[in-house]
Amino acid sequence: MKRPAVFLTAVALLLVAAITLIKRRTREDEPGTEATRPATAEAARIRAFWEVYRQATDYRVAGDTRRAAESYARALELDPRHEDALYYLGNLYLELGRYREAETAWEHLVLVNPQSSRAHSRLGDLYFCPEPGTPVDLTRAETEFRRAHDINQEETGPLLRLGEIALVRGNFTEARYFLDAVIGANPGSVEAHFLKGYAAWRGKDLGQASAWFAKAVELARPTGPAGGVPGEGDTKRGLAPQLAPQMKCGAFKPEIADPSVPGRSDLPAPMAEQYQRLDSRFAELRRSRS
Repeated sequence: MKRPAVFLTAVALLLVAAITLIKRRTREDEPGTEATRPATAEAARIRAFWEVYRQATDYRVAGDTRRAAESYARALELDPRHEDALYYLGNLYLELGRYREAETAWEHLVLVNPQSSRAHSRLGDLYFCPEPGTPVDLTRAETEFRRAHDINQEETGPLLRLGEIALVRGNFTEARYFLDAVIGANPGSVEAHFLKGYAAWRGKDLGQASAWFAKAVELARPTGPAGGVPGEGDTKRGLAPQLAPQMKCGAFKPEIADPSVPGRSDLPAPMAEQYQRLDSRFAELRRSRS
């Protein structure tokens, strides 16, 4: 009688062990257990990224460049392939004068998305920048702008910069080709008309220079109602911005300080001063190019 009792006891113990094992495995498959921890961690990472990214955007909009850069860098630690974060971080590094870090951010963006026109444009801006310490390289700048235009042919910014590079090199035929393309796509481009005048001025065609400059002045006039809110890039006087990049290393902006349209029969002194100033900027780029 003892043997059957021992056998039954053993069977009972095995059943209890089996039931316990089954329950344990069932609990492991329930939410919050080992099987779902990777998904939970990923969700937490995504939430953390967007929290940091939104904070970075708030800093950027508020003009706190340093904190914005730090926050975008933290956001990229959570998602190294986020295109907007890479783009804005490069812009912020540029404004802070951290040119190599800006270059690295945009190069990373190109690796993430080779079809990023804005990344190629910004790299072109960096290589075509007269600021001290920038990696000036007209050949690389031209390559980047051409690539940006190939990707997005509706954007005239790269064409304008290609026209500027041609002017720096003294290739006025090529410069006119690019500037005419800009005007054809965007007849209201103050910059393209201004630079066409510069090309004529360099060629000593003062009549054409005056005509193109006059058109740039006309286009720079505010078009909104008197007392209205000025548009982006307008000064308090409602005139075109001065001859300086809109943002650091951006396209050159014409300085049109006099809203009156100059006559076509002479060369107005303000125009001569502005073109001489632009000529000096271009000469500086020629001296510093790689």
